[in-house]
Amino acid sequence: MDKSPEVTRKELEKAMKKSVITVTNEVKRETPVGVSGQLRGSIGGEVTTTGEHVRGRVGTSITDIYPLVMELGRRRGARRPPAGRLERWVHLQLGVPTERAYGAARNLARVISVRGIKGKEMFRKGFEASTKSIEGYFGDALTAIVRALGD
Repeated sequence: MDKSPEVTRKELEKAMKKSVITVTNEVKRETPVGVSGQLRGSIGGEVTTTGEHVRGRVGTSITDIYPLVMELGRRRGARRPPAGRLERWVHLQLGVPTERAYGAARNLARVISVRGIKGKEMFRKGFEASTKSIEGYFGDALTAIVRALGD
């Protein structure tokens, strides 16, 4: 019986799992903690196999716009971020007293709207930092496949 599809799938899954773990760790390392660390904690990965296709995915479980803004930034002139979402950050990071934090957050939201903010590009940087390792994992998989099929 031809064992090549089974051997190939097994080795590709192994390489993809290692790749997803590596990228996930690198993305987390690049992700700003902010106030709660919620964004960093939301990053994870998964590997799925459908037939002969092995796919890896690294992403965030947060479904609002925040992760996208952190990755890509916010362009100059874009709609203001909600001041309520910045209030705790202003209080904890800038040391603004609680009773003045909302007003300061409104001012910060206006400045962000006018100037924009630069993205942190944690997913891009995390992937780029993982490229050599990923190439190694798949190179090892190819070697293992060739070796197994040569038997």
